Amino acid sequence: MLPEQVEKWSLPTRPTKQTDSRAGRFEGDSVEIEAIEPERLREIVRSAIMEHIPEGWLETIRVAEKSEKKLLEMFAQKAEEK
Repeated sequence: MLPEQVEKWSLPTRPTKQTDSRAGRFEGDSVEIEAIEPERLREIVRSAIMEHIPEGWLETIRVAEKSEKKLLEMFAQKAEEK
């Protein structure tokens, strides 16, 4: 979390456990991920992922998924008919 987010969203902090191997050289307080509202957390994750997906790829994947779903439904229907 960025310090601005912690302040803006009034997230509770706690001292970082220096004995935790994940702390490394981290300095400052920590925030538990559970302190972030679920929808806000989803948006943070969604945005981070979308930054790495080239424009147009997601729509291509959605079209392919829809086509594959129809095909699987057709196979299932044919199997039920037998």
